[in-house]
Amino acid sequence: MNMDNAADFFRQNYMLILGFAWIISILTGFIIVAVWKSKMNTALLKTEAASYMVQGTLAFTAKRDRFLYSRVTKTAIPKPSSGSGSIAGSSGKSSGGRSGKH
Repeated sequence: MNMDNAADFFRQNYMLILGFAWIISILTGFIIVAVWKSKMNTALLKTEAASYMVQGTLAFTAKRDRFLYSRVTKTAIPKPSSGSGSIAGSSGKSSGGRSGKH
């Protein structure tokens, strides 16, 4: 293959060659990152901080709760549908009336 034939080959197939170069580059990058990731096995999930603390160095001097947020839920009490609000007990006697502020 002389120089002119090689130049013609690259001129005619430059998109194909460029595509192969991209694919090889991306695959090489993925392989390198996968090898790096497989070697990173020192990070393990911990649910408590006890293994990071030096024994006897943490001491709380005050105990108090500080509420940062509060939620108040208000629900309307349904009013009686009829009558004066009196309730009949098991003996049949009526008791009740109004309660609260007049």
